[in-house]
Amino acid sequence: MKIKLLLVLLMPISVFSQEKVGIYAISFSINQNLLQEYKVQTGQNSSSNTSFSYGSIPPLSDFLHDSVRLTLEKMVAEVFSSEANCIFRMNSRNEPISTIGFTTNIRGLPRNCLRNSIKLHEKDTYARVYVRFYGYSVSSPSIFGFQKGYIQPVVSIRIKAYNVERKKIYNQKIRYSNFPQLKNFQVSGFGNQTSVIRREILSSTMIFSMLKETISAYKLKYINQ
Repeated sequence: MKIKLLLVLLMPISVFSQEKVGIYAISFSINQNLLQEYKVQTGQNSSSNTSFSYGSIPPLSDFLHDSVRLTLEKMVAEVFSSEANCIFRMNSRNEPISTIGFTTNIRGLPRNCLRNSIKLHEKDTYARVYVRFYGYSVSSPSIFGFQKGYIQPVVSIRIKAYNVERKKIYNQKIRYSNFPQLKNFQVSGFGNQTSVIRREILSSTMIFSMLKETISAYKLKYINQ
């Protein structure tokens, strides 16, 4: 009798643990204002209504690309208490189609559509993850062409999930901003025709740390309530 009762109690856990989640798309973007240390703007005047801006953005560290993918796979697995992994659409050469990873994006992430994912991959749940790094700016009044300010970084994470009938079964988002401010200053030339902006920027290590901190806040809000 005790053995039968134990099997009944364990059955829901074993059945649930067999479910699998496929992450068919991950959108991960970082606003260039968080990565661009110097920016030169010229031609900003009311008469010409033209402008030109220039500023280089250093490349993201290589470790960040794989670390982001593995970290988000682990997060989705914890959200659904199931096995989770990225699933990729393949090209004609049987190579995975993934994000290219421009200066402000992460490479190697899946970029598939839901219909195709359901057709080609046998999963119980299909998830899409959105990660966005951005910020809002606050500036002081300009005094003799010199202006101080800061950017408050913000990280948002949204997870959407669907079943095999393409019915949405999960949709939760968090917006987290408990991060240090990034200071900046701007120097303007004669007639405000030219301005030079210098900012504190995010390093790859900071980006990864902020991602993990936002994930912890997400789990605290939706999982460990």
